Amino acid sequence: LRSSPDGQTVACFVPAPGCPAHSCCNALWRINVASRSFESLVPIVELPTPGVCADDDAFPGLYSCTGADMWFVDSDTILVQSPRGSECVLYTVSLAAAADVPRVKR
Repeated sequence: LRSSPDGQTVACFVPAPGCPAHSCCNALWRINVASRSFESLVPIVELPTPGVCADDDAFPGLYSCTGADMWFVDSDTILVQSPRGSECVLYTVSLAAAADVPRVKR
């Protein structure tokens, strides 16, 4: 769990049900502290989906989230580190993005 700088939002990673301890895809959820509402920001990816990641064919999902993920000072954007193929990449996830707009940018 990571609290935003303004203290209004908590972000957490939730692994796929029944997944082993390592190498499973995670969903990224937002919890609004005031309303106690939950929202999925980045769902668990069963198969990579073309067009979800801004600069690549298919977004594979978020894996091995270590807790080193950081909030930007705007309390609207999270920097997430995740393996992708043979490299480790950084993604920015916007909490304010509309549902029909890709939230994940590499």
